Amino acid sequence: MNKIPTLSIAVLVLSWCRTSAFVLPTVSRHDGLELFMMIPAVEHILVESQDATKMTMESSSVSISYEYAQKWLSENLLPLPANAAESIAAPPSNEEIQTLRNAFAAFYGANRDAQAAEPLLTKSIQAWERQAPDERAGLYRVRGDCYMVLLKPLVAVQDYTTAIRLLQGPGGDKADPSELPAAFLGRARAIRSLSTTATREQVLQAVNDYESALKLSAREEWDTDQELLEDGARTNPYATWEYGMALRLAGKAQRARDIHILASEYFEDIGDPARSVISAIDAGIDASDYDVAASIGLIQSAFKKIKLVEGKDIPLLQRVIAKEGEGRVALASLLWSQSGSRQEAESQLGIACERLDQLEADAIARQKINPKVFPPRLKFNIDDGVGALDISCSRLKNKEYLNERLEWPKSLQQKTMMAVPTTTRRIRLGVLTSWIVLIFLQLSFFHEANTSNRGLLLDDSPNQAEVNHHQRSIRSSSNCPFRNSSIYQSVYVYPSPLDAEWTGSILSEEGKQNNISWPWLAMDQRLKKEGKGHYDANHNDFNQYTTELLIRNILTHPDSCLRTYDPESASLFYVPYLPSMEYHNGSLYGDYRTSEFGEALLQATTHSTYDLWESTFGLTSKYWKRRNGSDHILVMSEPLHGLNHPRSRRGNYHFIHSQKQLAPPIVVSIELSTTFVEMYPNCARKNILMPYPNTDGKWFNGGYDNQAEEIFLARRLPNASNSKAALIAEQQEGSLSESGHYLNRPRPLGQFYSAGNHGTCKALRQTLGRNYKCTESGKFAASLRYQHGYRKATFCPCPGGDSPSAKRHYDALHAGCIPIILSYDFVWPFTTEILSGRSWKNPSEFSIRLDAKDYEGSMVYDNQCRFVVRPNGNSTNSSKVMGGLQYFIETIPNREIQRLRQGALDMSDRYAYYQRRPGLPDNPLRENILPDGGAAHMFVQLLSERVNGQLWPACQKELRERSPSLDKVLSFKC
Repeated sequence: MNKIPTLSIAVLVLSWCRTSAFVLPTVSRHDGLELFMMIPAVEHILVESQDATKMTMESSSVSISYEYAQKWLSENLLPLPANAAESIAAPPSNEEIQTLRNAFAAFYGANRDAQAAEPLLTKSIQAWERQAPDERAGLYRVRGDCYMVLLKPLVAVQDYTTAIRLLQGPGGDKADPSELPAAFLGRARAIRSLSTTATREQVLQAVNDYESALKLSAREEWDTDQELLEDGARTNPYATWEYGMALRLAGKAQRARDIHILASEYFEDIGDPARSVISAIDAGIDASDYDVAASIGLIQSAFKKIKLVEGKDIPLLQRVIAKEGEGRVALASLLWSQSGSRQEAESQLGIACERLDQLEADAIARQKINPKVFPPRLKFNIDDGVGALDISCSRLKNKEYLNERLEWPKSLQQKTMMAVPTTTRRIRLGVLTSWIVLIFLQLSFFHEANTSNRGLLLDDSPNQAEVNHHQRSIRSSSNCPFRNSSIYQSVYVYPSPLDAEWTGSILSEEGKQNNISWPWLAMDQRLKKEGKGHYDANHNDFNQYTTELLIRNILTHPDSCLRTYDPESASLFYVPYLPSMEYHNGSLYGDYRTSEFGEALLQATTHSTYDLWESTFGLTSKYWKRRNGSDHILVMSEPLHGLNHPRSRRGNYHFIHSQKQLAPPIVVSIELSTTFVEMYPNCARKNILMPYPNTDGKWFNGGYDNQAEEIFLARRLPNASNSKAALIAEQQEGSLSESGHYLNRPRPLGQFYSAGNHGTCKALRQTLGRNYKCTESGKFAASLRYQHGYRKATFCPCPGGDSPSAKRHYDALHAGCIPIILSYDFVWPFTTEILSGRSWKNPSEFSIRLDAKDYEGSMVYDNQCRFVVRPNGNSTNSSKVMGGLQYFIETIPNREIQRLRQGALDMSDRYAYYQRRPGLPDNPLRENILPDGGAAHMFVQLLSERVNGQLWPACQKELRERSPSLDKVLSFKC
């Protein structure tokens, strides 16, 4: 007798029941996954709350206890009848059951780890392909939920779509009734999280999905669709509010108003006046698009309900006040457009600004006393609305903010742009509607701080100087991804002549007396405005030199919380010198002469003399002298440039003399060599090796992914199973192309090679290029751009060139292509090749490294692509390369390919400066988006381990044991 193959699900259910009551349905068949498919759907029918401990669930079933769950499971998970094997597919193996158990433990356990759950869910989906459609649908939907947690809504949409297709197809009707509405709601939320970046078609899809989800959630059979919708909306006012916002984006303002009114009523029914008020104000904003008088009436009515709001949920109370401020600015804009109402419009604007100023000051003070940080999440529900530090009067005058953050109707945006800039701010005291909320905030603050009851009272607010100081350092800290770092507000950034901080004791005597100018600043501003040079995201030559700009943004961005304005308390000092910007000066080819600024830093780092620093930079040398500059940060953006240009001298000479890697400062660079790391390991670790940057947002927002799909579909080569250019191992796995991460599937090209015939390793490059052109991959991909070819190739050969590294090494990972490194001196950042400790990856987990001399000159084809095979006589392993690189990659088994590809995608997250997300602009650097990807977090982590120059002593000791002056390494090894 075979037991149900998903007993592992029982473990999940029991673990859930230990911590919360939930509902179990009646199981009508014992196929092993009926229970599994229902359980995760609970997340989609919860009446949600930001506070997880307050979650409740609306259901006609009875909540059960842990003990009851044990009894229920023992009664329902019965042995299969003897003839059951004839009617169902072969059950999953024990190994597959264990994988599913592990996936659920990772995703639904007490310490959710979606990153670990995703590959396990993918593996389970592949294993369950032979099972019934309703069972597979449940798995796809759960993985869609997982992708949402991982901030990957576009990928989630694909899984939800697959789940819906399976549930609506043959056999899908056997699924638990909650599955289909959960899948519709999941897809709607994934699209909703795209906000204004969603296409018109996507927005309409979300509208239809919300409507379907709510109708399917109705508890009774009704005669009309509207009755079904209202019944379903009553069970989930959260989804109802989201539906209203989707309608607003779709331009269906009147319908959006009706839905938001429903949401307000249903929130009130469940005793949630705060969210009821928010929904009511949104209904008024919806109405502004077609009926100004109705809009004014709805907003004013909503304000009257604010006095009913109370509670201890501070973030929620703050959102109510923020929404009130938003509503008053909207009301002021509408009144301004009405004859005879401009005085009242000015009054409403004044009240709004007063409220928002109070809210901001209170939030700043709270953050100072009790800093909090929330993990990043996709924004789609009512609790993702603007909060205390995300709204201000000045922002409400910004059209982009109104459109992208508040998602206002276009007509209201236009009215606001006409009204708000021309009205005079007038403070009006004695407004009663929101004092109850303010009092609750104040009382809560008293209990939290236990030192002050200052709260939000107008006559006892923080003094303006204190507020201004904290606005600079804390104002946006709620959005700061580095809040948990030990260098929180610890990095002092030397001011430039253009900064407000260019004053006082931080200046040298020359800086105080002379008109100091940093020439690269004007060039930086001009190029950013024009979108040229380093700000041209499509220009690879400049794109790869933007590390200095990204590091500057990480440390100085308004949403970063690493900066301190007090040099006395700083543990690190950032020198905002942009050597690449200065060197190129807007041109691709730079000036080889050493600038006076480069010379000033050479003198400071080499001889500890600072006269030139003080006269050229105009800054005091006090803090250089404190620790001999070992706590100072210098950034070198280019592999072959630094404080000066090494000309033809490469190798260790460049690192030692041009970039001063053996001097006290913390040198941030994008290249080191294996030879250098082996000779000076402690000095290499004293510095920070970063990945090559990629500021082209289309690599991370799905732009190039979609283009590649379209190109290969047009060429009728969408997957590996029908491609003779694919590796044999991938062709055999092509039938699984619907499963898994869209970058983690079998690929139609075995390899994609893109490198010129130049540099130190020219002979190797010529050999690789000629052999590649004669492969099936090379023939097919001859006209492909590399950002498309990388996304459809399994392997990407990466030889050395002018230097050991290249941007392509990292772009391959970002495209999910496994890099094959043919460069002895290349070093991967954030790995065991340079850092020690278990937390660092071994490059063998995500890449292959081959001996370049095995392939240099080893021709497999002649000029007419005739198979000739001429191994290189210098090869130490001629038999290995008889068939060239193509022969080698064909010998790699599929399981190894899958392991490496998953590792490549994982490492891509660590090497990306921006998180992969659909809403990322195509040019995030130019748009001043805070780098929040893995590379930014790795940089902050490594920086925190180097505070106060604490790694410099080990480097000093190392230098005493060897003599760098005798170092004669003037070139790199291929």
